[in-house]
Amino acid sequence: MVSLWNSSVCRSLLDLTSGRGLSSVLNGNAVRFASKKASGGKRNPKQSPGNYKGIKSHDGKYVFPGEPLVYRQNKMWFHPGLNVTLTRRRMTLVALKEGMVRVTCEKPDLNLDHAYMKMWYGGRQPPIYKKYFHVIPKPQHTRFTCIDQI
Repeated sequence: MVSLWNSSVCRSLLDLTSGRGLSSVLNGNAVRFASKKASGGKRNPKQSPGNYKGIKSHDGKYVFPGEPLVYRQNKMWFHPGLNVTLTRRRMTLVALKEGMVRVTCEKPDLNLDHAYMKMWYGGRQPPIYKKYFHVIPKPQHTRFTCIDQI
């Protein structure tokens, strides 16, 4: 029976390696290599991208359902009007119907007992005017036909 240590394959492997890696493992000394690359510090991090907040659809623009009118406002700078909803996440104003955007300045009817309203409008004196976003739906067709007379 031929021993593994005396075989020509094992000798050629030992000759090819230069004292590290496979030969050190074969000799009984386990060498541990780095599992992760070394990286630089975080003292000067790279610039983060912008948040792209603000008005996305201005007065007079034609919008479709689900299209954002105002994207990611921190406070209630803009309020939802006719055919516009307010999403919970980041208070985005979104169009509910297809139509033309109209922006108006109105007095809001605020419930100052609500925690958010206290936080945003607590110290302000009335009258308070805010911008409202409305979507005016496109006019319907007038091609009706009489089916039955009463």
